[in-house]
Amino acid sequence: MRFARLTALLAMALVSAGPVRSKEAPARYVPHKVKPRATPAVYVTENYALTLRLPKGATYCPLPDSWVGSDHGSVFFLTPPAWCAGVGYPSGSRGFGPDQTPRIELYYGYWDGDVQRPRRCRSIGAMVFLGKHYQLCPRYAGGSSVVEVTGFYQADQQAEAVLSLVTTRGRLARDLKTFREVAATLRPCRTKWEVAGQEKVSGSGAPCPKGTWF
Repeated sequence: MRFARLTALLAMALVSAGPVRSKEAPARYVPHKVKPRATPAVYVTENYALTLRLPKGATYCPLPDSWVGSDHGSVFFLTPPAWCAGVGYPSGSRGFGPDQTPRIELYYGYWDGDVQRPRRCRSIGAMVFLGKHYQLCPRYAGGSSVVEVTGFYQADQQAEAVLSLVTTRGRLARDLKTFREVAATLRPCRTKWEVAGQEKVSGSGAPCPKGTWF
């Protein structure tokens, strides 16, 4: 009797709960892929009073017309990625594939006062970046080699710029040469704008050249 009563109760519960459905797999997100474009020769951000020159053959993943976000850098590919798709809120967050595509990443923003102590490493050379001398300390993640330098400069307030080389181990020596050449062209520049009838100046040095932000 007890077993029959439990069976009846279970049957009633199933009827009241409706049919049992199997869990459906969530739809897979497939980003809209676009082709990379050739970079202009000169990159300029007037928001952060900074400019650099790019090597021939470099490409970038374009921002979609509907993109809304903040100007915090870009990514310059030394070999074209297979595809581009999606951009984050910071302009330097570009979607592309494959992950190991050789590239130079540029980030800039206002400095928050945080200072990182230099880590010990097996240096593969040195370079001057934004007026200071840096040891080049590679780090390795999977099949990628990463070299990064950080410098500080004056925009409308204290700012920092981070330039990173991401490449394969087999291309490191070759791409490091290009990285040095690009880093040598990165400099603060001076830009002007008007607020309530008053002229404001940001940056330092020569006026920002004619170039493109992308």
